[in-house]
Amino acid sequence: MTYVPARATGAQQRLTVLYALDQMGPCYDMQLLQFLCDEELMNYFDMMFALVDLCREGQAVRTHLVSSNLYEVTPAGRETLSLCASHLPESVKQQIDRKAPEMRARFRREQECAADYEKTERGDYRLDMYVMEHAMEMVKITLSLPDEGTAMELKQRWNRVGSDVYAYMMSRLAEDEP
Repeated sequence: MTYVPARATGAQQRLTVLYALDQMGPCYDMQLLQFLCDEELMNYFDMMFALVDLCREGQAVRTHLVSSNLYEVTPAGRETLSLCASHLPESVKQQIDRKAPEMRARFRREQECAADYEKTERGDYRLDMYVMEHAMEMVKITLSLPDEGTAMELKQRWNRVGSDVYAYMMSRLAEDEP
C-alpha cells in the first residue's frame, strides 16, 4: 500500500503561509506558490484557501497589481505570528528561514519590472510593461505588437532589462538641453 503523508491542518497551513509571507515580504500569489511547492510545504489549493482565510481575517492583505495579486502580512498577522508561531513545527520554520532570503531578493527583482500582454480586438497584441516601486507604478510603457511570439519574448526580456530602460529614461529626461 502506498504511503500518503498526513495533510497539515487548516490552522497549520494558514500559519505556514503567514510565516512564509512574513519572512519573504510582499509577494505575488504565484511567487508564493513556487516557494511553497519547491519546498514541498503546500500545494496550490491549500495555499489559496489559506490566503483567502488570512485576508478575510485581516491577517494578510491582497493588492491587485499588473496581472497578479500581491499579498503581504498585516500588523494583525504579525501579532498572530508572535502569539502562535510556536504551533508551527520548528522544521517548517527552519526550512522557510533557510530559503526565504534568496527567494525574497529574486521576488523583489521580479516585482520591480512586470509585464503582461493580451490580444486586442484588432488582432494584434498589446504589451504593457511596468516599473514598480513599493507596489506603486513608476512608469508604464505600452507597445502594439504583431504577434504573440514577439509579445511573449519582449515580456520575458522586460524582466531583465526594465530597470535599465527606466534608469536610461530618467537620466535622459534629467539632462539639461544643449
